[in-house]
Amino acid sequence: MDQSDSYTFHVCRECKIPAIHNFHTGDNICNMCKQSGSISTIKLPYACKLLFQELTSQGIHPKIAVE
Repeated sequence: MDQSDSYTFHVCRECKIPAIHNFHTGDNICNMCKQSGSISTIKLPYACKLLFQELTSQGIHPKIAVE
């Protein structure tokens, strides 16, 4: 994964859903709880990120538990 497939992903620790990155301010914000203080950054395979996007587009919202 570290050679070719690594992807940096932002996850809200409160609601455990993927967060979005605001390129204008540089902040990561959760879509559900609208907070930016409870965001964790994780690394995962790019294929996993694509799977999460596909599931979300079908109305299935995967939750990612982070510590």
